[in-house]
Amino acid sequence: MLIPPTIATPEPPSAGSYGPTARAWAKRKLGLEADPWQSLCIDRLLAHDKVGNLIVQLALFSTGRQNGKTTIVRIVVGWILDEGHKLPAFAGWVDMLCAAHDAGQARVVYRAVQRDMLRLHKPSYGSGKRNAERLRVTDYFGIEIGGLTLDTATGQPGSARGITAGLIAWDEMLTQRNWAMWEALSPSQSAVLNPIMLLTSTAGYADSVILRALYDRAMKIQRGELEPDPTFLFLWWMADDDDAGLDWDQLRKANPALVGGRLNQSKLKAEFEIMPRASWIRERLNRWSDERAEGPFSLAAWGECRLHEPLERTQVQSPRYVLAVNVNNNWTDATIAVAAKRRDGRIGVEIHAHLDGTSTQQITGGAVSGIVSAFAEKYRVAKVLYLHNDPIAAEAQRHKAMTGKPWEPVTSVEYLRFCNDFQEAVGSRRIAHDDPLLDGQIAYAARRFVGSEDAWRWAVTMSGGPITAVQAATLAAGEIGKELGAVQLFTPKILPQDAPKSESGTMSHPR
Repeated sequence: MLIPPTIATPEPPSAGSYGPTARAWAKRKLGLEADPWQSLCIDRLLAHDKVGNLIVQLALFSTGRQNGKTTIVRIVVGWILDEGHKLPAFAGWVDMLCAAHDAGQARVVYRAVQRDMLRLHKPSYGSGKRNAERLRVTDYFGIEIGGLTLDTATGQPGSARGITAGLIAWDEMLTQRNWAMWEALSPSQSAVLNPIMLLTSTAGYADSVILRALYDRAMKIQRGELEPDPTFLFLWWMADDDDAGLDWDQLRKANPALVGGRLNQSKLKAEFEIMPRASWIRERLNRWSDERAEGPFSLAAWGECRLHEPLERTQVQSPRYVLAVNVNNNWTDATIAVAAKRRDGRIGVEIHAHLDGTSTQQITGGAVSGIVSAFAEKYRVAKVLYLHNDPIAAEAQRHKAMTGKPWEPVTSVEYLRFCNDFQEAVGSRRIAHDDPLLDGQIAYAARRFVGSEDAWRWAVTMSGGPITAVQAATLAAGEIGKELGAVQLFTPKILPQDAPKSESGTMSHPR
């Protein structure tokens, strides 16, 4: 029985598919019969037009773990290597690659195909005269039959340079945490007729950037926000709800191999008893259980930045402060942070005020701006920062017009830089803090990766609680770092040798 995918791109018109031929080959030569869901993947991947050219160029298949995703790749790659390369559609192919972040993962499929080919062909290990269809196996060139080679590609620089790949099979795409390998391998298919980029994976993490980008693209197609692309095939099996638990109907939606008995129910029951909830949601329900990534720095690194009274007046380089305000969307949590340059080269940051409200007694913009005014009456304030989309924005503009206080919005791009610079500053111990509220929020603050190159920003909805103090501190510290001209995005810096050692102490305020 076929369990249909939960998310699927529309099936374009075709003149046929090489899939049944590939599946028949696997059954005849390997004794391997594809499950109904595997057959669907293979047949749709190898659909062709009237001329015989492949329709799909990029495919992603996703189920829970151990459902047999590797078997799909094994059948497709093995058939093309053994017989399919003789067809006009694949005649121009020279190389195929098994790709993964590390060599061990890349060799999962490679080894499976290698074993199959060694069973079917008499290998030639030498370099002398050999039959054109004789299997050639070497440590340097991979597996070769009839002029078509299968090898591996990893995240190691240069591992796929100079290769023109007809097919690139990516295993466990969730491990690709940046676009570096994709950018290196994609051009290798630019001059190939009928190229295939075949991806398999379970649901990933917040930093599984390529997997998430393709998932989001498929969701937009399903919602009608993007036009279907016949060259893009996306089939994703998943449960409907994070709380499906041991609902077997829901588990079958994410694990189609349960129908054929490939997966054992008793084994899944045992897993459910011991597996963390987030892992169960991701690996068995095949859902994005938690987009939260690991913190940008360890709590130990944060602790190394602790300094008693970081804004003690005699240690501040100049009596010129930056305030930053952050308010949550329902006006129940607001924080005002303050930062300044220290004489030792660090950025001192503290929480000046924190306001708690309730759903029935919310914080008011006037209360927040009143605290800003009171601080500005006592100290020289260079800027009062807030995120451009913060709920305080309207009050900030009103207060600036009425009093001339230097309120200034921070754009999304600038905030992204501030977040990444904050990570760098903590790593190099150029932040000085000593605030229990910050300590508490840092422990559960989550980040969301944005774009490429591991850029990130704090993520409110994915954090374990309010992070207004963390966001306000990041804004204030980022502005001071910009003024110092020392903190640069992704550029490590060294703490001056004469910087004081970390001490423990209580929260202080500028004086």
